[in-house]
Amino acid sequence: MFSLNLFLGHFIGEHAFSNVYSESFTNKKGYYKHLIWIVLLFLALTFDSLLSVGAVFIIAALLMHVGVDLLRMKKKSSPLLELASLAAFLLLSIASTSFMKESYISWEFQLYLCGMMISTSFGSYLFRTFGLIDREKKDTTGATERLVIFIFMLSHQYLWVFLSALIALGYKLMIEKRKDKELLLSPVYGILTSLIWMFIM
Repeated sequence: MFSLNLFLGHFIGEHAFSNVYSESFTNKKGYYKHLIWIVLLFLALTFDSLLSVGAVFIIAALLMHVGVDLLRMKKKSSPLLELASLAAFLLLSIASTSFMKESYISWEFQLYLCGMMISTSFGSYLFRTFGLIDREKKDTTGATERLVIFIFMLSHQYLWVFLSALIALGYKLMIEKRKDKELLLSPVYGILTSLIWMFIM
C-alpha cells in the first residue's frame, strides 16, 4: 500500500467541481479563488503530516500544482498535460508514503475517493476531451448520475444501480431533452468504472 494523499489533492482540486477546459478556470484574475480552494484541500488531506518531514512534500505538491495551473493558463489544457501531471503527482505521493502512513484518512478511503473521482469528474473530463459533450458545458447531471451509480455499486445494491441509471436516462430525455451520445455512454462508463473499482477494492 502507498499514500494517495498528495495525488488526491491534485486530482480532486483540478477535476472535482471544475472544468479544466473552461475559460473561467484559466482566468488569471480569478485564480486566487482556486488557489485558496487548493491550499485548503491539501491541508484537509495532509494536515496531520505538517509537523513532520511530510511538510516538505506538501509544500512541493502545492508548488507543483501551481506550476501546472500556470502552464495551463499559458498553453491551455491538453490530455498530455493533464495525464502527465497526474502521473507526476502519483509518483510524488508514492515517494511521500513513509511520511503519510499515519494519515487519518485510511488507505481504503483514499482508494474509494480515487475511484469516485475516476467514475464521476474524470469521466466528464474524458467526455469533453473526446467531443462527447461541449468543452465549456457543465456535466452536473452526468457526474451526479455516475456518483450515485458508484455509491450503490460499491455497496452491492445492484437494483439501485439499475434504477439510478434508468431514472437519470429518463431525466435527460424528458427534462433536458437531450439526444447526444453521452446520454447512454455516461451510465455505461459509470457502471463499468464502478464495477472495476469494486473488484480493485
